[in-house]
Amino acid sequence: MLDRPEQPDLRASEPVARSRASRIIRTSVIITLPVAAIVVAWWATRPAPQVTTSAGAADHAARGISSGDSARPITLDVEGARRIGVTFAAVTEEPLGREVRTVGQVVVDETRVRTITLKVDGWVERLHVDYTGQRIVLGAPLLTIYSPMLVTAQEELLLARQLMRDVAAGTGETRDGAADLMQAAR
Repeated sequence: MLDRPEQPDLRASEPVARSRASRIIRTSVIITLPVAAIVVAWWATRPAPQVTTSAGAADHAARGISSGDSARPITLDVEGARRIGVTFAAVTEEPLGREVRTVGQVVVDETRVRTITLKVDGWVERLHVDYTGQRIVLGAPLLTIYSPMLVTAQEELLLARQLMRDVAAGTGETRDGAADLMQAAR
């Protein structure tokens, strides 16, 4: 018997071709359905064109007035116009007076406002700036405070200085200890 190369079985490749075709169809459907849904939603929600039905509505549209239900032309007789205070006058060209009366509000320029807070316990003994809006000069005192915490720190610093003078002739270790105490008090 002669050895012949085997012929591939075409029936075995049919399921592969079918699965490939079904994947292509499935992918096409997955992509097409959302796109179609988006198009339908856009078509259904687009604004309807506005149609004007009267010359009055076109006049309002030309003046920038909306054509809703509230924008309807009104006709007043002379008596009705007088009752609500409508007046008429001929147009003339005259110089405008210099006096203009208006209403305004004066406020503080908040970009120039600074908040000052104390970082120690205590109370204000004297206030050098005594009204809102008072101009101050850089370096000028704003207030005088009394703080028991600061008084205690000041006394510690003075005692550390005295100790430095007292141990100036002492050993190196005592001088180093006094210097550390001075630095901590400062």
